[in-house]
Amino acid sequence: MKSFPASVRNLDEPSGESNSSSSKEDSNGPEGFHFVDISVLASVFQLFCCPVCKYGHIELEEDGSAKMGFASLLVLKCKNRNCKFSERFCTSSKIGGSQAFEVNRRIVLATRNMNWHWPSCSCKIYWCYEHALPHE
Repeated sequence: MKSFPASVRNLDEPSGESNSSSSKEDSNGPEGFHFVDISVLASVFQLFCCPVCKYGHIELEEDGSAKMGFASLLVLKCKNRNCKFSERFCTSSKIGGSQAFEVNRRIVLATRNMNWHWPSCSCKIYWCYEHALPHE
């Protein structure tokens, strides 16, 4: 029997944000963690019309004041100044009933597995980028 590190076992545990009501039809949709260029995603949202006024197009903004580690708060808004449509959502689910985000837990576990003993992985990546060093 093969044993797994605790970090792998922790990631396999449900985060408490499971969609128990989802059907088999939903299982074909995208899921999991991906690196996404927000500017590309924003350009795709601009193609959609507002669901409220049916006139304006949708724009995607990031609420910089609500950044929580690697989790961000994104806002979809209608470009029509007369429309009040606004939808806010986080880029990561929370773990159970806590305030901790799944993406932050995964980053911490990944940096531990890579033996990065820096205060934060983003700090090391930034430092290596600034000094043109590989950040492996």
